[in-house]
Amino acid sequence: MQTEARARRQGADVRLAIAAALAVAAVAPPAGAADGEPGARIEEIVVTAQRREESLQEVPIAVSSFSASDLATARIDTIEDVAFRTPNFTLVPQASGNTTYGVAMRGVALTDSVITSDSPVGIYVDGVVVSKMAGGIFDFVDLERVEVLRGPQGTLYGRNTPAGAINLVSRKPSGEWEFDGSVGVGNFDLKEASVGIDTGTAELGGAGTLSARISGHHLKRDGWARNTTTNHDLDSRNRTGGRLSLRWQPSDAVTVDYAFDTLRIKEEPPAAQLTADFTGFLATFVNTSRQEDFALSYDSPAQPGFYSINRRETRLDIDGHTLIAEWAATPELTLKSITGYRELEDEEPTDFDGTPIAWADFNVFNDLDTFSQELQLLGSANDETLKYVAGLYYYEEKGSVSAPGVFGFGTVTQEPRFKTRNESWAAYGQVDWTPDILDQKLTLTGGLRFTRDEREMTDHHVFVNETIDLTNVPLVSKDFDKTTPAVTVAYQLAADTNVYLRYAEGYRSGGFNGRSSTPDQVRTAFEPETLDAYELGIKSLLWDRRLQVNVAAFLSDYKNLQQVLTAPTSTGVGFQTINDNVGKIEITGLELETRLAATDRLQFYLNYAYLDTDISDYALCLPEGAADCELTTIDNERVIPLISEETASAGLDWVLLESELGALRANVNANYRGKALGGGATLKVHPMEADPSFIESYTLIDARLAWENVTVGPGTLELAVWGSNLTDEDSALFALNLASSLGIGVTRFLTPRTYGLDVSYRF
Repeated sequence: MQTEARARRQGADVRLAIAAALAVAAVAPPAGAADGEPGARIEEIVVTAQRREESLQEVPIAVSSFSASDLATARIDTIEDVAFRTPNFTLVPQASGNTTYGVAMRGVALTDSVITSDSPVGIYVDGVVVSKMAGGIFDFVDLERVEVLRGPQGTLYGRNTPAGAINLVSRKPSGEWEFDGSVGVGNFDLKEASVGIDTGTAELGGAGTLSARISGHHLKRDGWARNTTTNHDLDSRNRTGGRLSLRWQPSDAVTVDYAFDTLRIKEEPPAAQLTADFTGFLATFVNTSRQEDFALSYDSPAQPGFYSINRRETRLDIDGHTLIAEWAATPELTLKSITGYRELEDEEPTDFDGTPIAWADFNVFNDLDTFSQELQLLGSANDETLKYVAGLYYYEEKGSVSAPGVFGFGTVTQEPRFKTRNESWAAYGQVDWTPDILDQKLTLTGGLRFTRDEREMTDHHVFVNETIDLTNVPLVSKDFDKTTPAVTVAYQLAADTNVYLRYAEGYRSGGFNGRSSTPDQVRTAFEPETLDAYELGIKSLLWDRRLQVNVAAFLSDYKNLQQVLTAPTSTGVGFQTINDNVGKIEITGLELETRLAATDRLQFYLNYAYLDTDISDYALCLPEGAADCELTTIDNERVIPLISEETASAGLDWVLLESELGALRANVNANYRGKALGGGATLKVHPMEADPSFIESYTLIDARLAWENVTVGPGTLELAVWGSNLTDEDSALFALNLASSLGIGVTRFLTPRTYGLDVSYRF
């Protein structure tokens, strides 16, 4: 085992050497390189990763940015699509539904969506945190850009997250009359429509000006699989969302933005298949390859004396309010307030066993309200050689959960019920200093954050067969706090080449496991986990700004991991989840992002990521669940879900021709995911391919061909044909190994090939 770990570390050293070589090559492009066509340039990308507008190439953080044009040209509709194109970032829907996600970034993963667990990746809409992966991901509606920040984020963002942050920036009112709309159709009876209207600016006399933007999006698609028990689709889509944005400018120095966003989902649940059976009762239902017709127990009423979920629709309602007030007190000083309130109601019925038998059927009802308030002070001094950000942050969430489950051929029902109330306070600050040495090419950055979390769970019950209460715990609570620093040294090697060295600490609060099924488990809190990250990066624009090469190499020490373990229940039917803190991981990684403007009409991109994990100090009582188990050190035998050693993406954007009648534009993308394991199991199975949660490597190819900028009346028309998963890959998307708890393995497979036609018009 030590030899295997040493080999992995040696492989990581080789890749870090490659990163260094790429950095050297970036600083000094080969002599005699072709100049390329005049006009071919990489456009400057502006991001707000450090809470102020800066060039992507000058920000000393690993950031992937997608503009509104990028999203439209490549038909990037969801954060899932963004994840495929971002190094070391995986986000996939779980077996339970299309509104519940597993996430992994830089070796830090979460596949349990219970609302008592915080995500290691923060998601923000205009600075307001979307706190839970349960219902936290929604179709992109009217976005200006998306920024994915990798590595610990604490000193500048509302929540302290060890893995990274996703920053969604919505379109604001332009102040001019504008219209953009689109309709689309596709296979599986896809129907899609979106609209956006800017109303222009209204003069309010002495009260300034008011402008507005209204946008909406509707998506409906039949499922690609069929439940033969009820003759209903599986994995359908039916989503409607909208957004109202208002901008009030009472003076040149003050801007107030208010936004209301809403999303309604009502669709058939996913096609989760039974792919392994260790019970001997379900073998006739096992299918190890993607099926389009199979029998599930959704909507099946219970027979006398038995239990049933008897539900089949996933429902999700989200409403959000955001109020941002900004005052430019002086040219060097800005005060900002960000207020957010979000409501979420979620219902997710799940046939977890993938059969028409009630072996493991669930329904989850989540109700969650969140409120956040952030005050920021942004400024500069000494001719901008000193820049600073300081802030105060408050966050509160109140939630309730009911999660009934039916097991053992419908003979046993078990239903956890509980409520939560969590509060978080934080104070943070960051200072960038460019001293008068080295021709002001050196910038030193220091940041610090203090976070205090108060976690509370009340009215915890686990009802068995609707009458027996296994827990009955009225209240548990515990407080946690942590101070996390960040330090960066950045140096401008050349006009368009910057190198940086960063150290940052991340923290994820402790808490309680809402799915615990004994009083002792309910009362036992899991502790916070921490991550110390070291990152060396270089960002460069070469060959007269035609080639962008960004490289980041990192080493992270991830400690006191919050581990979700599955085990049989005290009744011997069904399973329970147990939270614990065990072990640490040394994570080594390399990320490469490149873009080449070959001509003013043709651009290529290539992204690559490598990840190595070395687990130590991990001990488990084996055999699991046995009364005479012994504490055994197993280190690298532990499963880390959703981690691929290598991932990559590549593509091109090519304007094939231009004329007075418009332009013909092609966009092609290939996204590769290396083999990985899903969730559920604690220990690895050897060989890896024998694990029921094994996800084989796959490559997805997407393409879009558009005739754009066609003048029609006062505006422009665009016609586009597109296809996703063009080679019809049928690998697993997500899988669970529940052999030790339910005696089964369950898999969600990739959606088959989809294609369609879009028509857009704007003026």
